[in-house]
Amino acid sequence: MPLGMLVFAPLADVIPISWVFIAGGLLTLPVAWYVRMLSRRDMSAVAGAVDMARP
Repeated sequence: MPLGMLVFAPLADVIPISWVFIAGGLLTLPVAWYVRMLSRRDMSAVAGAVDMARP
């Protein structure tokens, strides 16, 4: 059984499912921000390495 079904099905019995969707969307934003910051850092490291390779 998928883990989401085990968590969100009983949760939907306690609070409205629309609140679960809203909370899930809002909790996704910090994760997306963190991943974007990690990818920017990696890209700047790659760009720095390319600039160093040029004479």
